[in-house]
Amino acid sequence: MRAACESLNGTKHDIFTELWELDDLLSAPTTPDSLLASRIVRWLGEPLAELHQTVILLEEQAFRDSVRAAGYLLVAGSAVNIYPAFDAAKGCAESLFDGTTDREH
Repeated sequence: MRAACESLNGTKHDIFTELWELDDLLSAPTTPDSLLASRIVRWLGEPLAELHQTVILLEEQAFRDSVRAAGYLLVAGSAVNIYPAFDAAKGCAESLFDGTTDREH
């Protein structure tokens, strides 16, 4: 579980750096780089597989130990919130380069 959390935290720092760069590009008169947005979406998605495996492991352990059951509920609840946020971020990145003007995501 620690590895999944560290992975998510490291990704957060990488994403913030890339978002600042993307913000600068969006403010410039040039067209922003779609590869940058694609990279951000890819990086956001990479820790999700590890998070999913952590939730599955905790779920298996929750049946044997009530303390781990509480951990499972906390981590699974967080994961439930992360997936819609990922989908929203992906939708925003895609809308930047698909010709739509909706940037309110």
